[in-house]
Order: sequence, then structure tokens, then C-alpha cells
Amino acid sequence: MHSPNEDGGAAVAEQPDTTTADVPHEASPADAPLGDDVPAAPSHERPELPVHKVLCMAKGCKAGATYRPTASGTGFFVLERYGMDVESLLGVGPNGRPICPFDEHGEMTLADEQLPIEQAITQVNGQLAAAQAPRLPFPAPAFNYEDVFRAIVEMRHEVARLEERYDDRKDAAKKAKEDLDDANEKLGKAIDDYEARERERRFEIERRQRQAEDGHPEGTTLVRCVYEQQHPEHACPICSGKTAAAVLERFLGAEATRAARDAATHLDEVNELEVGLEVDETLDHLGDVGLTVRRDVVREWTDAERAAVIAWASAEFDHDEDASITVPERPAILGTAHISAEAGEDASEQHCATCGAVLWRRDPESEDDKPWAAGLLVGTDCAGAEKEPHRYPDTSKKKASTRAPKEAAPAKAKKKAKK
Repeated sequence: MHSPNEDGGAAVAEQPDTTTADVPHEASPADAPLGDDVPAAPSHERPELPVHKVLCMAKGCKAGATYRPTASGTGFFVLERYGMDVESLLGVGPNGRPICPFDEHGEMTLADEQLPIEQAITQVNGQLAAAQAPRLPFPAPAFNYEDVFRAIVEMRHEVARLEERYDDRKDAAKKAKEDLDDANEKLGKAIDDYEARERERRFEIERRQRQAEDGHPEGTTLVRCVYEQQHPEHACPICSGKTAAAVLERFLGAEATRAARDAATHLDEVNELEVGLEVDETLDHLGDVGLTVRRDVVREWTDAERAAVIAWASAEFDHDEDASITVPERPAILGTAHISAEAGEDASEQHCATCGAVLWRRDPESEDDKPWAAGLLVGTDCAGAEKEPHRYPDTSKKKASTRAPKEAAPAKAKKKAKK
């Protein structure tokens, strides 16, 4: 089709516009008309998370807090606490809100300040736009490492603070336990002392009452001692005056250090004196028959064992003068005595001539320390001489000889005569 030119020139053929008529194209943002009705491109920036305020709705409870939820929505950061200790731990409720720390009140209720309608609509539109923003199938949105790292750091600081608090309380509990044990020990000792004093006080009251009933003036010692009261048929070896003062001082010490006649420890002193005298008697009888046993060994024997040893030693000594006296069997407690070997003046040890055990060792700090005389019977635990084992045992089996032995005795006698 042709059309004349408006300026009188040659006609130009009109070419069809194939760029717009035949090929469709996508509308670009530059071709779109500008106006208020066209929505802006969605933003992929993360919106700032809001801060919420919650309060406990339980009657009489004033607990509350402000918090900011985490990006994942499964936790929160506590910014402020109300009506509770600043160190109180707040759990996460089923709706993501803090839980009241008192008496299982449960999840606290939102108490955010109300916004004007315009700001509320704007905030909701922004949240809807963010929620409806298209998501790319691949690659996935970037992981928010920053918020996760901050949450981990916050949790680590909380754990460190709780560990420090636990250590402080553990040390305090340990110190309190030690103080409690010391107090219990002191209390037990005080109770024991009190009971002992109370027994002594009651005993003194009874003693004075008996003394008054018997007509003895106060302050006298005519009342029988504890030992004589418990053993009316025996006289007290300490109070009766039958034991020499030197013997009493030897076994019980000075008179000023001894217990009172009416004290319970007076019985212990009587027993100590009787045992000491019995040990001396046993040692004397053993010495008569030539046996030497240490005093501490004889003291460990029972009363029956000491009595048996005294009876045997006495009969053994009398048998040497009168053979008609029957000697009882040697007591098993005596065992086998060591035989002291010869020891020089400068010797540091003395041994048993039979088993080789050490019977005496020189004390460098004692000048009177001397060994036993040779040939003495010392102690009661000699093991005897050790038997020498056979080095090469004879395992051959020899047949008995049937031949008569040769007469070699006369020849030996002749050799001896020549010598």
C-alpha cells in the first residue's frame, strides 16, 4: 500500500510493525505506569523482630517481662523482668511466650501497648507482604548465622553464670557441712561429759547419805571404797594399807595422781595393781626354773594361763628337791624357749643358738643395756633348727645283699694298735 507524502515527495511504502504486533514481550518495570496503585517490589531484607511485653494473669502475681523472640521463633531474649529475681530462669511456653517462674502459673499473657489503627494496619501489611514474598526454589535462603551465634553466646554466658553460682553454693554447703560435723562432735563430747559428771554427782550424794546414816562426821573416809562395796568379802589392796607404798607408786604412780576412793576409775586402778602383782609372781616362778620371758608377753596372758604357769613352775622347782612330787604337764603357752648364744661385749645383737632368732639388740642410748647370759632359756617361741634339705635324693632301688659281710674289724684294730 502506498500513500503520498504530505510534503509532495515520493510515496514511501508503509512497512508493518512486526516488533509489537507479532512478538509478545514482557512488561518491564520501566514500561509500567507510575502511580499509587502499583505495589512496590517485595523486599527480601529481614524485618526487625518486635519487642513484646507479657504479664502473669494469676491472682496476686506481679511477674512480668519484656522479650524479643529469636529468628527461628522457638526461643526469645529476655530484656527486662518484673516482680521476680533478676536471675530467675524463664521457660518457653507452647505459644513461644515466657512461663511464670512462680507456683506453676503457666505461660504468661501478652500485654503489649495498643497501637493506633493506622500503625497497626501498616504493621500487619508489612508482615503479610513478608509472608507472601515469593521464595526461590533454589538456592535456599541464606542461613542467619548471626542470630544463631548470638543465641549460642547468650546461652553460653548463662551456663557460665550458673556454673559460678553452683560452685559458690557448693563451697558454702561444704563449709556448712564441716561446721555441722564439728558442732555435732562438740555436742557429743558435752553430752558424755555431762553424763559422767551426773553419775559422779549422784554417787557423791549417795555416799554422803550413807555416811550420814552411819553417823560418820562429814569429811571422813570411814565409808568403804567402790571396790569394797562391790566385793564385800575382799579388802581393797589400795585402801586397806596391805600393799607397800613403793609398790603402789610403781604400778599406779604418785598418790596425788590416783583416783578418788568413790570414783569409778578406782576399780581400774585396783585391777591394774592385781594384774601387775600377778605378773611379778609369774616372772619369779619362771626365773626359779630358769626360764626368762618378757614382762609384756606375760601381761598378755590370761589369768588362767598365768595360774597354770605358776602351778607348773612351782611343782617343777619343788620336784628338784623332792622327786615324789608330781609335776603337771608343761603349759602350752610356754611353747619352746630360745637358748641364748654367746655374745661379746661389743656385740650389737644376740641370737638364739637353736633357730638363730634375734633375742637382744643393743640400745645406743642406754648404758646399762647388756645381752643375756649364754645358755639361758629366753622366750617361748623358738621354731627349732631348720632341717637341711636333700640336694640329690637317692632314687635308685638297690637289692638286699645275701652275702655275709667281711670280717674287717680285726684289721682296723691292728692299725689302731700300730698307731
